[in-house]
Amino acid sequence: MNPASPASQVSGRCIERKELTGVPTSGSPLHDVVDDQDVIVTPGADSPLTITDPFKPATVTLKTKDSKSDKLLPGSTVNIGTGDTTLLTLTTGAGGTASAKLPINSRTGSHFWVKQTTATDGYDLYKPSKSFTAKPGSPVTVTVTNAKTTGTTPEPATSEKPSVGVRAEVQSRVRMNVQRCQATSVSRSMALRRFFRR
Repeated sequence: MNPASPASQVSGRCIERKELTGVPTSGSPLHDVVDDQDVIVTPGADSPLTITDPFKPATVTLKTKDSKSDKLLPGSTVNIGTGDTTLLTLTTGAGGTASAKLPINSRTGSHFWVKQTTATDGYDLYKPSKSFTAKPGSPVTVTVTNAKTTGTTPEPATSEKPSVGVRAEVQSRVRMNVQRCQATSVSRSMALRRFFRR
């Protein structure tokens, strides 16, 4: 080591473990390595240095499915967050899935919510939010199901015969009209007879 370099002033050394890929790894299933930091230590002075290994992020996979056929649906967008904070926005691709890393802040896992903001074309939005727990370095799958959009106006049922109430109403009106016509035709014929008698 060069005696003039700041590193020569430190009385210890940090050892990193590397996998075959050459990427630094902590060797822990829960913790990641800390990002590199520049540290300057003045000789003869105590300088405490606290290093906290962050928890490994979880890998979240979003799946959006048709509620009846379980077919995966593309074009669905959700927000994932914790508390009042949105951490991720994911949109499912052509395969109906999307994945991302999710930050974890506890050894036992962190609690998150997922809320759909856009449904696949032709499907209703899944309105309630779902909650889930993700653990450090572990995969977690969240599934949102959507029902196909139905028409807003239901089509009336067609039937060959009218219902009993409708049939009775129609029959009553027909009888009244027939009676009126008969009365009118009788009075007309009497008026015509009187006219010609004169």
